[in-house]
Amino acid sequence: THPRAHPQWPVATVIRDVDGDTVYVDLRGAPIDVRLIGVDTPEDVRPGTPVECFSRAAAAYTAASLVGHRVRLEFDVERHDRYGRTLAYIHLHGHLFNLDLVRKGYARAYPYPPNTRYAPRFAAAERRARRHHAGLWGACPYFGAPAAGGGGSTGGSQGTAQASGRCTPGYSPCLPPASDYDCAGKGGNGPRFVHGPVRVTGSDPYGLDSDHDGIGCDG
Repeated sequence: THPRAHPQWPVATVIRDVDGDTVYVDLRGAPIDVRLIGVDTPEDVRPGTPVECFSRAAAAYTAASLVGHRVRLEFDVERHDRYGRTLAYIHLHGHLFNLDLVRKGYARAYPYPPNTRYAPRFAAAERRARRHHAGLWGACPYFGAPAAGGGGSTGGSQGTAQASGRCTPGYSPCLPPASDYDCAGKGGNGPRFVHGPVRVTGSDPYGLDSDHDGIGCDG
């Protein structure tokens, strides 16, 4: 069973996802980035690392499940991690979303002492997911394996750059460093065109996210 959300836990609205285990929320009018406690999804936005198997599926599941929804945030012993992100358990419609990620095979259990309130539940959920080959446990040779082709759904020069780590920070899929980029079908000075959309996860040096919704080249 899922732990029951406490009515005194703060309510926030999820603005956008960063990846499968990190989201931005609006909390009392302020945007904050929230790292989900106790779970770890495959990477697809860490600069200098290849896209990992099932990372896109995990990010898509988190986005589809949370973005635009009001959630309750439950905190543990520590409020922030070493990167300054808020550490929280997210409760959505009476369900602990962190636990759902592990149960469905989008994440592994990842104890983060001293924030281990639900660590036994997460560990048990991972064992069941592995046993039933749920999600990444049935799709990937091991957790953290590179995505097929070294770059997930990115191909050509983007996939090659991702595999080698030559990526502009702040975008997913990988964008190799260039003087500029321009969205497909629109004018500009860039040497290449993005056949979007592309997720904007950082400072957006190429100005692809004109409407500031976290997705570039979507209009």
